[in-house]
Amino acid sequence: NGGFMNFRIVFLSLCVVCFFYGCQQQPISNDREWVFGDSGSGQPHFSRLDNDQIILNWMQPNEESMELMFSIINPDLSWTEPLPIARGDDWFVNWADFPAVVQVADEALVSHWLVYQEDFSGYDIMLSISNDLGETWSNPQLLNSDGLPAEHGFVETFPELNGFGMVWLDGRDYVADQFDDEIAGTMLRYASFSPTGERIDEVILDQLVCDCCQPDVAQANGMTYIVYRDRTIDEIRDITMLVHSKDEGWKESVSLPADRWEINGCPVNGPALAANAEGIGVIWFSARDQEPQVQFAFKAHNTDLFLSRTVLEDFVPWGYVDIVFDELHDQFILSWLRDSENGLQLVTRSVDKFGTLKNEVIIFESQISYPLDFPKIEIVGNYLLASWTDFTDGMKLKVKGVELTKFN
Repeated sequence: NGGFMNFRIVFLSLCVVCFFYGCQQQPISNDREWVFGDSGSGQPHFSRLDNDQIILNWMQPNEESMELMFSIINPDLSWTEPLPIARGDDWFVNWADFPAVVQVADEALVSHWLVYQEDFSGYDIMLSISNDLGETWSNPQLLNSDGLPAEHGFVETFPELNGFGMVWLDGRDYVADQFDDEIAGTMLRYASFSPTGERIDEVILDQLVCDCCQPDVAQANGMTYIVYRDRTIDEIRDITMLVHSKDEGWKESVSLPADRWEINGCPVNGPALAANAEGIGVIWFSARDQEPQVQFAFKAHNTDLFLSRTVLEDFVPWGYVDIVFDELHDQFILSWLRDSENGLQLVTRSVDKFGTLKNEVIIFESQISYPLDFPKIEIVGNYLLASWTDFTDGMKLKVKGVELTKFN
């Protein structure tokens, strides 16, 4: 298993300078679908703000460099003028491991992106902090501090009482183990930081995990949940969950209903997680015995028992999943990619905690034959927003809004 560098599809060669037309409080068109950039923009990511707004960040080319941008989207589906965060000509830009901007306090945001190491021997994670909602940013600093020529990425950031926490996939052991008899693999690491970015603590959460499947994080009732694709020495790559609470710290892992998916290589297909006051919903992809499935499960807080487990679709899905909780209608909304007669579809569908499936909405249908990015969904106001990199005519970032009532 050679890690994500062997799976990457680098978009730099596809990118050209894009003309960005956004300005202050732009309204969307009547069909509730719009383009956030011209050719070259992509890698979208959503995160929530406290006041029923969401952050959309993305990458776009700028001359010979790449630039990390963000905009705030309001409940009426207007957005603020896009602002730059950072720019570089040594960034590792790829289809699966994307930057993010996350709120960790009232006006405090944390962003991250990836940079190549010298001689392209690996890549590192850079982070930056803003205390004025993105108007200005601190000097970038390294998240991983090992200094080894290894792969570091797939980051999740979340607020903590004394600052913020970050988890990531770290390949330093892959470099150290590949000359030994032990299995060479990637670990899941966690670090906590003060509000100013000083490192407080760093621990290994799991010594051996899937090399390039994005983890996910959700918080509710004073607890932080991390879900990720695990890995055993027998190459079983099922989904595992960790729980952190203020009083008990990191608890032992909780395995989701086991698929026993054995695969000798990373599928680049991580799980997604959303939480509410009652519990947590998880969506994931697996393909045991070459039979692909997308599944959903719900678990109440403070218990290891899963109330439901539902197969959303089998035989035709690709995965590349996401999930949000619709508080207005007490349901989860899920998204995944699947094959159709006309190409690739991004599917969204609502489900309650008991696993009862509700309405399905197709966000887009593309004639490309396989996924080239990870679409994202989030809720703002009375809308579900979906964002993806579109390849219909070049490469551009698209966003579509769907009224939540369509999922009831």
